[in-house]
Amino acid sequence: MDKSFEVVVAIDFGTSRSGFAYKFKESDYSVFRDLWPDSPINFPKTATHLLVSPTGEVEAWGYTAMKKLAELRAKGTAKDYYFARNFKMELHSGKKDDNGPYVINESNREKIYVIDLIAE
Repeated sequence: MDKSFEVVVAIDFGTSRSGFAYKFKESDYSVFRDLWPDSPINFPKTATHLLVSPTGEVEAWGYTAMKKLAELRAKGTAKDYYFARNFKMELHSGKKDDNGPYVINESNREKIYVIDLIAE
């Protein structure tokens, strides 16, 4: 079995900002994103935020999550959404059950499992 890699991917999952980069093995050029949706400036990272819908689906991430939350609040429809702001530090909260570590949605007191936040 050939164990060589054609591409190398790096993910920086940061406390307040997150980003990624990748490079094809045969190239000298690294690819990264520095223009994120709804970002006020070009920067190689976006905000480590997620907006989770009442059904548990990720609605938006990064600066777009902040923008969408503001729109929902202006309409008065944000009540059942969960906004995970800089949620990386929540991973260290120590809250867990048989299904794994979780955070609490402050608007409806329901659990949101960390694996679901990260996987999205």
